Amino acid sequence: MKKRLISVLLVMVLLTGLLPIYTTASVSSDFLVDNGVLIKYSGTSANIVIPKGVTTIGEYAFLTTKKDKVTGITMPDSVTTIESGAFVRFKSLTKLTLSKNLKSIGEAAFFGCAKIKAIQLPYGLERIEYAAFQNCTLLASMPIPATVKYIGHDSVYSWSKKQDFIILGDGILYKYNGKGGNVVVPNNVKIIGERAFSEGLNDSSINSVTLPGSVRQIWDNAFYTCSNLNSVKLNEGIKSIAPSAFKGCAKLTKINIPKSLEDSSLVSYRSKVQLDKKYDKFDVRGNGVLFKYNGTDADVVIPNGVKSIGVNVFYENRTLKSVVIPDSVVSIGAAAFSECSQLEKIVMPDSVKNIGESAFEGCNALQKIQLPRALTRIEEHTFSSCISLEQVGIPETVTSIGKDAFSFCYVLSEILFPKSLTSIGKYAFLGCYKLDGLILPPSVTYVANQAFGSGTITNITIQNGNARIDENAFFNFDSQGVYKVTVTAPAGGAVQRMAVRNKISFKAH
Repeated sequence: MKKRLISVLLVMVLLTGLLPIYTTASVSSDFLVDNGVLIKYSGTSANIVIPKGVTTIGEYAFLTTKKDKVTGITMPDSVTTIESGAFVRFKSLTKLTLSKNLKSIGEAAFFGCAKIKAIQLPYGLERIEYAAFQNCTLLASMPIPATVKYIGHDSVYSWSKKQDFIILGDGILYKYNGKGGNVVVPNNVKIIGERAFSEGLNDSSINSVTLPGSVRQIWDNAFYTCSNLNSVKLNEGIKSIAPSAFKGCAKLTKINIPKSLEDSSLVSYRSKVQLDKKYDKFDVRGNGVLFKYNGTDADVVIPNGVKSIGVNVFYENRTLKSVVIPDSVVSIGAAAFSECSQLEKIVMPDSVKNIGESAFEGCNALQKIQLPRALTRIEEHTFSSCISLEQVGIPETVTSIGKDAFSFCYVLSEILFPKSLTSIGKYAFLGCYKLDGLILPPSVTYVANQAFGSGTITNITIQNGNARIDENAFFNFDSQGVYKVTVTAPAGGAVQRMAVRNKISFKAH
């Protein structure tokens, strides 16, 4: 589901041309910092020292910096987050000192820093996103601490190419560099990482793979384009496999299903892997996973005892009009009901704790839905392009709304944000043309770029005056680049300062 880096960069270049000009009258240095977030750097120093107190290096904060002469960057230990593209293309950078308390490094954060040879990552770092250090061609030393729980593909260079298995972080198999044939993965591997067995290898050389019982997860595109892979042995202990894990594995047509498996991702429209024939209307396998629905009913009642509705189970089902989910179900997989264009009614119990990405994307007939009280996150694209969706009931347990969660829900006009909500992701309500007069509760601390990018939001109340609101969160201006939005918030906080920088009409309350 990840976008290619070139797409990300192109989008950012286009957006920078649309950004309104803002002043920095209240800032006495080269750093525009608000509420701990470094928004923009406008200096010309060869050795950049980020001020103490900065907690987040904002997305593309150094995008317009003249980088040819910058050789050093030092950040204080207050920094916990580096966002996407923050230090992209510092081509002369040779020395980088990271915060000792850094937790995450965003997508393409150091993309194209071609002269840096060594980086010391701090113990406690948890996430390194896709392409974080891509095209850092001289980087020869960057030990990955055991605290790292996620490493995106192309995020680091495989400088230990003499090893068959490069295992990084918390048991993540980042790359396989062996000769292929019948591959047996070592016992200390917990996760098969993104593209671990693809790219940089003659993929056709891999015939079979045996995974140890220590493996719990297989991530996106792990075996992408392994065209001669015909056998994968899964052992008890594995719990989840990403939808695209075996994408392009044309000869892999059968696979065993351990009882421990908790989702059906490997059998999806993205993969040609098939289950052994089973003609039950509800094909339930693994640990109570509904892998496939073989019926043709318009009104479906899922059997009690099913724990998980798997990935793509009802994908593009054009006859389904209603579905009743039993209270034994605790999770709904990615794209489970995606493109069910006739689906009008869903009865969803409060037992459901997780709903996967794109679960109801493109359900054009769905008009309203009440989300379960156990839900804590609304994932990316969950209800994207539900063009008839008018009402959504969000429970007080939800803390975050993900990227594109409700994008292009054209008629969505009624939504009450819960007091538990803390963040709203990029493009979350993009294209929701009937939304206006919204109230964000005091719990909201972050609203991302174009979260309300419909071009129709004219009034919004933000009850937390120190919430971080990205510079383009509302993206509604006239032909002269003047915002048509009025923001109401407590006076004197980060929200007011953001409004002043962007010449947005502000009302204090």
